[in-house]
Amino acid sequence: MGGAEFSDAGWVVTSAKMRGSTFSVDSPRTVSTFKEILEDRPSFEILVVNTPLGFMDDESNAVRTCDLETAAILGERDATSRRSVTYGEIERFSSENSPRTEVTIAEQVAAEMAPYRQRSIFEGHAELSFRHLNGDSTLAFSHDTAAGLDERAALLEKLIPNFPELLVIASRTSPQLAVLNSMAVLWSARRVFARSAKKLPLIAEWDSRGLRMQIVY
Repeated sequence: MGGAEFSDAGWVVTSAKMRGSTFSVDSPRTVSTFKEILEDRPSFEILVVNTPLGFMDDESNAVRTCDLETAAILGERDATSRRSVTYGEIERFSSENSPRTEVTIAEQVAAEMAPYRQRSIFEGHAELSFRHLNGDSTLAFSHDTAAGLDERAALLEKLIPNFPELLVIASRTSPQLAVLNSMAVLWSARRVFARSAKKLPLIAEWDSRGLRMQIVY
């Protein structure tokens, strides 16, 4: 199973294997494109990605229900850690060679995703994962502060063997927040595997291309 997060350095991917009751986590690695993650062999049985996988058509559409429900849980500070773009924005800004990060991510995802892939690939939200690990309580500090990074690292250290070593090695080549987020959604992948993950919304919605718009954590 795996968890993935986009960063300025590329896609940070953290993989793990279940050996009986043992959760064995590999050192996070960085790849250039979303396509490389999908072409990884052996392929992921479950992959949770910290980015939208399904999109509204344009800005005139209603906001995705999963985003509304996420905002209601996280509040303004943590819900705005990322935003969902639309297919219209992807097409418009791609033609203009826009440097906007969220468009770059969405363009890569939209080019590769198809409904059949969602049997194994799920949309996650790292801040929802961290909140769950925090006893379903709001974290004290924002993700974009040093204290917030430490707070999130402390939550993961309780769960992932050799976490300090993995974090130090991965942070040499990737932003620390991206590494932490990839590990957080990896833990959500484990919950999907165990069929204990929560879903927003409970009954999935689908975009115009047949992609599920639902967040798991």
